[in-house]
Amino acid sequence: GNGVYDAVLVDAYDAAGDVPAALWSDDSLLAQALSKGLLRRRGGLVATNFLPHVDLEPKLKAYEAALSEWGVGLGFSVQAEGTGNRILVQTCGGPSGITTLQEMGDRMTRAALQVKKATRCPFYMTRLAARNIQPG
Repeated sequence: GNGVYDAVLVDAYDAAGDVPAALWSDDSLLAQALSKGLLRRRGGLVATNFLPHVDLEPKLKAYEAALSEWGVGLGFSVQAEGTGNRILVQTCGGPSGITTLQEMGDRMTRAALQVKKATRCPFYMTRLAARNIQPG
């Protein structure tokens, strides 16, 4: 449990269009790896891309349970443009000093502006960073 990864990003679907349970359920290998300390204790995160109709609550609870011994931070979702997909994010420990979704959204928007300037990215990163942010 050294917490070697900053992030785990999941963008996978089965034939029915669902994220396989092996990538989010309580007893999955991913949950086991998270519970053993896969992520950094402060500032690590798992982010999973779900279709718009999916109930995110059980997925968020599974990630929270897996990270419970390492310090669960904020859990939330943002909405992708175009598809309307929900990106579920569960932080491990969470960024220091952030206790509300409003603060998280503000910080993500400021960071997106810095990345946009540094990379000259053509996307509207500030608009996308916290789009329709809400509790998981």
